[in-house]
Amino acid sequence: MIADLVQAAVKAGAGFRLSGAQVIAKPKVTDPALLAQLRTRKGELWDYLGGHALDAPSLACMAEHSPNIRIVTPTTVAETLDIVARLEADADAQEDHVLKGVLALDIETQANAGEEIPQPVRIKRDGTVVQRPALDLEHLRRKSSPQSTAGLDPHRSTVRLAQLYGGGQVCLVLVPGWCR
Repeated sequence: MIADLVQAAVKAGAGFRLSGAQVIAKPKVTDPALLAQLRTRKGELWDYLGGHALDAPSLACMAEHSPNIRIVTPTTVAETLDIVARLEADADAQEDHVLKGVLALDIETQANAGEEIPQPVRIKRDGTVVQRPALDLEHLRRKSSPQSTAGLDPHRSTVRLAQLYGGGQVCLVLVPGWCR
């Protein structure tokens, strides 16, 4: 059970926080067997720590407003070029003269290490999650802090992903390091 693994990690002194789709343990889990188990169940761990609750509003909005759009994250340059060609064709096919031929670009950033306000997941020694990041009232009170805007500052953040959309049924998502 995932709660038992979390309990073992907490008893060993580890704490957890979520960063996008990643679970970060600080200090790091040093027991190789425990670390291997946590890694093989990282999706389950992410859910247990509240990750799904953080994504749920965005996923619901997308399902409601864009149910036929498929998100594609390519793994090769050739695949990327094929998708971009499709996006260009989608944009050229738009009937609205203002949107015809237009590709929409959205860039998501994340705060550089040391610039963000970490939102640790509070966990009891028995492995029970007490407070998930979305409910961290102390963090919400600090929203006016300069650190809380680091993800929006080009000098204190980096690109996490870019999305390209041409108005059709495909949205291209590029993640830095996506192709080697």
